Amino acid sequence: RLRTLVDHASDGFFLRKRGGEILDVNRTACESLGYEREELIGRQLHEYIVGLTNENYSDVVSRLDAGETVTVEAAHRRKDGGTFPVEIRIRPFWVDGERYSVSLVRDITERLRAAEELRSKQLFIQRIADASPHVFYVFDVLRRDVVYTNRQTALDLGFRGEELSRLSGNGFLELMHPDDLKRLPELLARWDSAEDGD
Repeated sequence: RLRTLVDHASDGFFLRKRGGEILDVNRTACESLGYEREELIGRQLHEYIVGLTNENYSDVVSRLDAGETVTVEAAHRRKDGGTFPVEIRIRPFWVDGERYSVSLVRDITERLRAAEELRSKQLFIQRIADASPHVFYVFDVLRRDVVYTNRQTALDLGFRGEELSRLSGNGFLELMHPDDLKRLPELLARWDSAEDGD
């Protein structure tokens, strides 16, 4: 029953000795790497993990020996030579004084693709804002702080962009037009009320 549950897990499952040798894997691990289970058992880390340097590996081993659960990002190499990014969560355990580890491996290709798409969209919006001849800034109502300003805002107020972005909320409020400043408490109260579900 346990074997069936492990084999149907959506993450790859790797049981390893302290030195990295694979003792067992689940079906997801085999399918993701393109190997049969018998082909993976006995393999070492360097045969299928990419991007884990000796320094990183030593750090991971030390932390596992200390009993920590470790999460790292690397890449797995398939049998056909192709690679894909993974997040590896490793938990150590001991049997008769010997340390073993269980690793759950998740393919993060889609997560990284989505993050890159978001970054591209944010960069695109930032370029549009910076090209605008108008003052444009984003004020975080919950933190009462400025989180973004465009170049024109910095020029009009006589600040470099980095300086303006470091101003605290109160500091930035002092730069606002008096008419806008009068309306701010009402807007903040309305926002706080909405956050509370009123």
